[in-house]
Amino acid sequence: MIILPQSIAHVQQLIQPGENYYLVGGAVRDALLNKCNNDLDIICPGGTQKIARRLADQTSGAFYILDKERNTSRVIINESNGDRIVFDFTQLRGGSLEADLRERDFTINAMAVNLTDPVHVIDPLKGGRDLLEKWLRPCSGSSFRDDPLRVIRAIRYSVALDLKMESSTIQELKETVVNLDQISKERKRDEFFKILGRGKTSVSVQLLHSFGILPFLGIENLTNFAKVLQRLRVLDSFMSYLGNDSSLLKRDYFQLASFISGLGKQRKNLSNYLAQPNHSYRTRKDLDHLGAFLWDTSHVDECEVFKKLALSNDESTHLYILLKNRNWLHEFVENGGVLDNRIIFQYFKRLGDAGLDLALLTLADTASVVTAELNHDLWLLELEVCGRLIETWFEHPEVVDPKMLLSGTDLLIEFDLTPGPLIGQLLENLREEQAAGEVLTRQEALDWVEEKKLK
Repeated sequence: MIILPQSIAHVQQLIQPGENYYLVGGAVRDALLNKCNNDLDIICPGGTQKIARRLADQTSGAFYILDKERNTSRVIINESNGDRIVFDFTQLRGGSLEADLRERDFTINAMAVNLTDPVHVIDPLKGGRDLLEKWLRPCSGSSFRDDPLRVIRAIRYSVALDLKMESSTIQELKETVVNLDQISKERKRDEFFKILGRGKTSVSVQLLHSFGILPFLGIENLTNFAKVLQRLRVLDSFMSYLGNDSSLLKRDYFQLASFISGLGKQRKNLSNYLAQPNHSYRTRKDLDHLGAFLWDTSHVDECEVFKKLALSNDESTHLYILLKNRNWLHEFVENGGVLDNRIIFQYFKRLGDAGLDLALLTLADTASVVTAELNHDLWLLELEVCGRLIETWFEHPEVVDPKMLLSGTDLLIEFDLTPGPLIGQLLENLREEQAAGEVLTRQEALDWVEEKKLK
């Protein structure tokens, strides 16, 4: 008997006698693998809006019409435990359940469970056997041509689930790559981000490169591709540790061991930070993997890949900050810089929370060499500097963003000043002095302003 996701009970409660609704696709596949999947695809016998609206009303979820012509609806529920559950309702295609399943991408995703009788898996294409025997097979000979985006999806599934492809499937994939030009930037972006930061990123990227897919994502002219792959491997291992995932921690090498030692105390804080989704539900972890990918990009000011991947303005700005400042920490350490609270304040004033991401990516870049070629002294210094930056952000807000001892009104009253740019300049400079520990009390702040005013 298959064990369905608990959240599917929300839908089962709404089904009327005689109605047949089916859970299909990845949720069934992952249930067979005993994996969690919060994206639930449901086939409806008729219209989708009625049951979707009822589900949204019952669970205080958000209802959307995805495609009015194709009769597809979505409900998003935020569970009390923090999980985000997405229900996609689609109308039965092709006149029968089997015909609908045969139109899907791969056999492992062409399985269904009747929600009123969830005992048996409906599997006309033997996807369960393919899953057990580790095969990725398209549902039909035209699967890739029907939707060229499936060539990227094939890479994702083959790596994530450790599946192999027959030579005929590989040939069909190769022949279809050129048709990715027909796919919107947004769909390609979404599929690409499902690869980034999901583990074994470097393996997936290597396959994207080998099959000539990267140019269709707007990623071209990568210098030192081997370095890119190694940087992604290192970042994957760092992220796995921070996320408490041991799957990528099979080798205990010097860089990772020292990373764990240096940043272990901030593990939970960093993990929570990296898991934060933006308005597009892409996380900092996702964006950092893209940053590691593009780390060596020249002409950052003209970086067209942001547009070709249809990134939001916030995402583009975040990546621009990372790439524009990618050498700052390297150079600071190499030049013998000494980190103090003033420099930490200035660092985060310039970068904001992106300073956390820059510290992690800097470490991943430095560590992306074989241990024998690593400059151990430089690495340990960088680790110390980055560790202190990260610790200060989370543990010492009085340094990163000190609470002001004086306000603009205080300056106007105490020093008989007139409103203008001088007020803002004095306050910002005072803020830095507080962060540096040079001004600790209100009286010291007044004395400091008096001294500066006289100058």
